[in-house]
Amino acid sequence: MSDFDLSKFDLKSLAEPVSKLIDTVRSSVGIAYEPIRIVLQAKADAKAELILTAAEIEKQDMLTRAAIRINNREQRRQRNIESVLKIGVNELPEAVDKNPVDEDWVSSFFEQCQDVGNEQMQTIWGRILAGEVARPGSYSPGTLAVVKLMRHADAELFTKFCRFTWYILGRAVPAIPWRLPVEGDYSVASNESLSKLSKLGLIEHQPEGGIGMAPKPPKQTFPASYFNKKFTFSFNEGFGQKIRIGRAFYTDAGLELLTIAGGEPDDESMKMMIDEWRNGGMTIVEQPQ
Repeated sequence: MSDFDLSKFDLKSLAEPVSKLIDTVRSSVGIAYEPIRIVLQAKADAKAELILTAAEIEKQDMLTRAAIRINNREQRRQRNIESVLKIGVNELPEAVDKNPVDEDWVSSFFEQCQDVGNEQMQTIWGRILAGEVARPGSYSPGTLAVVKLMRHADAELFTKFCRFTWYILGRAVPAIPWRLPVEGDYSVASNESLSKLSKLGLIEHQPEGGIGMAPKPPKQTFPASYFNKKFTFSFNEGFGQKIRIGRAFYTDAGLELLTIAGGEPDDESMKMMIDEWRNGGMTIVEQPQ
């Protein structure tokens, strides 16, 4: 029996506070006030003719609370699942892969999103569902586990971080300038924020980063892009063939979530990154759109 047994307290002294407590936790634990009030009143009135024994009352009362709790939980889960489904339908592309989605993946997906009531996080789950239906294998079970641990604030932080994303040689990399613009909120590039994203499993935080590339002729160009802007990169004579991208790399989960994170370009940080690369011995040419 629980230490917090309402039947042990005097009904008159606890009627009002118990009512308030029950109203507060009703949706979480499924305690209905009226059945408990009846039981408490029956136990308080020594002259009342009890239909059930004390043990039967306690058992029936416990079963009632358990049934209400389970019913409330499952109703909430059903609402959450249906909300995610609606979002997923709206996020589907016009054409999808004909291959079926793995049944185990589907089971794991709904098990992990059924308790998510936040609308913004439901949107992420809905986009994941749509992406997996469109192309099975897009989101690994590990990525689902990462998203389950994320809160809305974590998702917003990751979205802000995605502003630093460049595609270099077809690979998505976060390129963070060492000297950030004075104007604007760039707290996402702080060690504290990077460490948080790393703990979530979205990035690998390193003091200094870079992409190692195979030796190439110094003037050979290669493609890069920043959101809808396209560039060609090449190394100047006398400089090494390594691009410093700064402090972080995407994990596999981060790469999978990058496409649905909703990151937006930031022209100021882009220009500063280009200036740093040029100062480091690179030629960068923006291509006409």
